[in-house]
Amino acid sequence: MEIGAPVVSYGKKNENIPNGFSDNVVQHCSFGHGNLEEGFRGADKVIKRTFKTPSVHQGYIEPHACLASMSNDGKAELWCCTQGHFNVRSICSNIFKMDNSQLKVTASEIGGGFGGKTTVFIEPIALALSQKSGHPVKIVMSREEVFKATGPTVSSLVDVEIGMKKSGKITAAKAIIRYEGGAFPNETYELGAQSAFASYDLDAVKTEAFNVLTNRPTQAAYRAPGAPQSIYAVESVIDELCQHFNLDPLYVRILNAAKKGTKSSYGPTFDDIGLKATLEAAKDHPHYNATLKENQGRGISCGFWFNFGGNTCVSLNINFDGTVGVVEGNPDIGGSRSSISQMAAEELGISLDKVKTVIADTNSLGHNDVTDGSRVTFSVGLATIKAAKAAKKELCKRAAKLWGIDEDAVIWKEGYAHPAGANAGNQEPLSLEDIANERHTQEGYSKADNQYLHLSVIDGRSVNITVESEYYDIMGISQFWNNHTSAITIAAHETTDLFKWSKRFVDQDNLVFTWLVEPRAVDSADWLPYAALGVGAVAILSMLVILKREGLGPLAKQKSEQ
Repeated sequence: MEIGAPVVSYGKKNENIPNGFSDNVVQHCSFGHGNLEEGFRGADKVIKRTFKTPSVHQGYIEPHACLASMSNDGKAELWCCTQGHFNVRSICSNIFKMDNSQLKVTASEIGGGFGGKTTVFIEPIALALSQKSGHPVKIVMSREEVFKATGPTVSSLVDVEIGMKKSGKITAAKAIIRYEGGAFPNETYELGAQSAFASYDLDAVKTEAFNVLTNRPTQAAYRAPGAPQSIYAVESVIDELCQHFNLDPLYVRILNAAKKGTKSSYGPTFDDIGLKATLEAAKDHPHYNATLKENQGRGISCGFWFNFGGNTCVSLNINFDGTVGVVEGNPDIGGSRSSISQMAAEELGISLDKVKTVIADTNSLGHNDVTDGSRVTFSVGLATIKAAKAAKKELCKRAAKLWGIDEDAVIWKEGYAHPAGANAGNQEPLSLEDIANERHTQEGYSKADNQYLHLSVIDGRSVNITVESEYYDIMGISQFWNNHTSAITIAAHETTDLFKWSKRFVDQDNLVFTWLVEPRAVDSADWLPYAALGVGAVAILSMLVILKREGLGPLAKQKSEQ
């Protein structure tokens, strides 16, 4: 940091660096409020200490590894150990100047990350080798390569000065933080500076931080990057002051804890943050007052880290058996899938064993930011709850159709659709599985919205087909000609496009189509003709829908002419 020290890299020094430092000091921040001198003068005891922490690697058991395959048509697939496969896709597709949609990235089950797998190292190399060779390419780092190339956390040199009254009230606090993160600038220094005193409600505080270049590997994130180093220094000095005054360290932290309305050391005013309630709960817990045995100790400290939402996409699917699948796009590095499943189950009012959460590849879901910054449980959790609320609304809507009542007359409670009141009728509550199965009938046929194609059999004979929310009843099923030929009659309801189109040519109240199905070499078993009829009906209606979606056929023609 001193002028005259060998410079690691020129031209990276920010303009706000104070005078008196070498070009290795590339970034600087300073913030605080109150009168420090007055605060220290009012203290009964001031302690100033210096702390050093070394650079430490994240130490994940699984090394960085990937498998890449790039085809001649420019499309590529990549499987890798990562905390953010959408980020891997963005970086790699940019390097190869290809559309994001042409690169499919799948995150493998991670063998430890701790922030160290938020980066991209070997994936572009594997893709380039696959492109050149025309074959899939796998790269696995050795442990030595991981230590040399993937980046540990920062090392630090931190000065902390804190003044305290005999009562335990902190009167002033100051910290000077110096982080080195290798030969490239990083933002860790600022995060550490913001975290240092964030847990406390202080009248006078100042934090200053520097990012210093050194001739070492570049740093990578490691569990709240920058925060543990500065918080360790601050908490150590507070503990020493507590020992000096013979004060309970938990009492001192409750006395000085940040709360709603506290102006933080780095600027913002806090809303509800829950620190004081957490400390009070710790004080009342039996473990805090338990008698210590030989070679046992008890320590306490406060910590702080930020939280943000970021871009998150979730898909919640309800299966016909009443189970629920949640699809999200953030690799699970700490049990987040279990948390997400619990949130979905609680919101839907079903048991946890009915829900399974999986991580999708980049082609199966919208963009998701990296799993970092303690964002996943918060952000994906909120998205999951919103999806579950939307599902409940749709379930109530379907229950209303089954009951023949207004949607607003149905509520969802404890996993069941209920009539909202006496005026809504005396229907038995419908479970999620009941509605998903669609086994309940109304007016002789069942209804299901927003499905591409669905075939259901009711009471063994009547059949309903739903095509893009249009309802077609199989009116009659008969067998003749020695049980080798069956006839299927399908009626199109007056609300369907098929019915509206036909009215242009035939003036009739009902539109009925009849097909003969003649299964070859079929015995007289009852279920075989029915199976043939079902397959025939599905095939015909599927053809109508496909033609319609492609802008062809009578249904598409009808819409274009209208």
